[in-house]
Amino acid sequence: MFELLALWAFAQASPMVRVGDHTKLAVATVLDRQAGDAACYLTLRDDQGQAVVERADFAVCEAEEEPVGLRVELRWRVGTVMADDCEGDPDCRRTQRVALISSLSPVDDTAANGRLYEDVNRAVPTMTVVTTTARRPGVDYPSELTAWLDPLASTVTVAKIRAVERDDSGDVVTDFYFRDGDLWFVYQAIYGFDERGQQVVRNETRQYFRDGRQFRLLGGLDQVAQSPSLEWFSELERASIERAAAFLSSIITRRLGSQ
Repeated sequence: MFELLALWAFAQASPMVRVGDHTKLAVATVLDRQAGDAACYLTLRDDQGQAVVERADFAVCEAEEEPVGLRVELRWRVGTVMADDCEGDPDCRRTQRVALISSLSPVDDTAANGRLYEDVNRAVPTMTVVTTTARRPGVDYPSELTAWLDPLASTVTVAKIRAVERDDSGDVVTDFYFRDGDLWFVYQAIYGFDERGQQVVRNETRQYFRDGRQFRLLGGLDQVAQSPSLEWFSELERASIERAAAFLSSIITRRLGSQ
């Protein structure tokens, strides 16, 4: 049952496609988009977290829709561009044939996370509830934990953990959702007080995970997609994984101690 503490598994290989003599990514997350002398350049991250820079048609850079931060499906073609040894010289006539991204389209890959969220919350009334308090190293305030467990599972199987952290300026409530021990979704609401002294949501974040990595982050009440190239993206990913692991360990310890 302690294998439930491992929140990340080996990532599956990214889908690939043949483009002429080349093998290229079929789906990736866009980290950056820059127009160059010979082509548009996209920095992409595959499902293993490796970054690569690929050439694209200039039209990809000229498109109004901002792709940075999105997981996209890539369409390729073989095209002719200025040779690398021209070093951007507009008078250079040497060319080379390369694989070019001709277009890209967003992949709605949060649907599975959304279904898990709905399924878990629908089943919450039938689940076993475990409560405890945890204090993480280096953190002054305690986290009040409530967990919902699968009552039919033969081992401790956590579906959801709610962590409430009290503060004079308003509570921070974070919900962690799991599937088979893996972190899939995190929703956090930061509360403040209105003029009547009532707590209201001041800010929200939604984190979507796959194979132990955060692939999408929505920030703010208007749910704006955040770029994976931002330092905040990786910092929040790491912090949520660490918190989820610590809280999961506390819940499992509490559950085993009460049996």
